Amino acid sequence: MVSTTPSFHTFTPIRNGLAPALVEALQSADAGDDSAFKDLLDGDPHLAADLESQDADTSAGRAGIDWDDATLMLTALMAREESGRAIHIGGDLSRNRLGRFPWGDANPLSYLLEWCTSPVEDGEILDDLLLALSGRFSSALLGHERYEQSAVGRLHGWLECDELTEMVQLLTNGRFVVRADEPLDGGVNDIVRHLVTISRAALRHDCGVLLRSHG
Repeated sequence: MVSTTPSFHTFTPIRNGLAPALVEALQSADAGDDSAFKDLLDGDPHLAADLESQDADTSAGRAGIDWDDATLMLTALMAREESGRAIHIGGDLSRNRLGRFPWGDANPLSYLLEWCTSPVEDGEILDDLLLALSGRFSSALLGHERYEQSAVGRLHGWLECDELTEMVQLLTNGRFVVRADEPLDGGVNDIVRHLVTISRAALRHDCGVLLRSHG
């Protein structure tokens, strides 16, 4: 029987600055050129150590790691304490409220993108940041579905520290317009409040954020 329970959406703190290069490296590796991924491993001892701590064999580059791209991406990007334990952000209330938002596909960013927008004078700054967090791993942008169907669920998108800081500033300063016909009274403001809480927690660790959905 197919489950009708919506996916749970998790905001994961990630290492700042690694995602763009890793996306490109895995794209190249899939096309048969593993050199960029090997260069990342050689130039970033933390990356190799984090992967090896989860039993990945990095000695042969991408070809030696028996994981799908999404699992590798999530494991590599996940921010960790010095002990190696993954950093968790936000309290249970924020995590649960944003995990399965009671509208549409249960993705809180889908709701924000549908029912609020940037003020005209701001251009599309906030819209672009929300789209990046909700869709940088999409097949529409990357041309494949390796981040959309995987052992760890679906990776949606991410924001680096500077982008996350800008989003928090826009949201806390009220630089968004809520559509008058939004279906859930106070829904946009509820998401904004919890999204700011989680984002600030990530920034306190000098982390960006990745959005993932999973069962």
